[in-house]
Amino acid sequence: QFVGSQLHKEGSDWVMRQELSGPYYQPIVKSLRRVDGDWHKTGPSLRPTSEVQQLTTIVRIREQPGGFDVQIDITGTDGVPIAIEFGCHPDTELSGAKPVEGGSVGWLATGEQARMSIGNDNIHLANLQARHQWTQIRGGLPKLAGKSLYSTGFTPFHRTVEFRN
Repeated sequence: QFVGSQLHKEGSDWVMRQELSGPYYQPIVKSLRRVDGDWHKTGPSLRPTSEVQQLTTIVRIREQPGGFDVQIDITGTDGVPIAIEFGCHPDTELSGAKPVEGGSVGWLATGEQARMSIGNDNIHLANLQARHQWTQIRGGLPKLAGKSLYSTGFTPFHRTVEFRN
């Protein structure tokens, strides 16, 4: 789940950053094990770690004529599945997307472009892709209320989504 640090300005861009690190915990060494065998009470601090996984996410928002660009760069451990969720009102009509399997109100980009519409109001999105169909990524928050459009991929992930009216 992306939770950007402080929003700051770099030139004409607004930038947020997140750094995540997660290890695999190994068994507790024999000499530190509890006599009663209840390893839950020992806690993770006594367990050695290995294979630390890292992800660095940088999001840049840049105003453009008729809209803005959101540049998303995620690096670190390769092959991590990414799902970018664009939440919208339940009455939104979506084109350039197909329903996510399983009957949710999630939609997966079918190409590089999609449109969100309510009445005469439209938002055109460009540079979308769906490299996989996982929209509920392990450890992430539940889907937003309303409809959601997803663009997916794997790390390293570099995409600039264009929003235009």
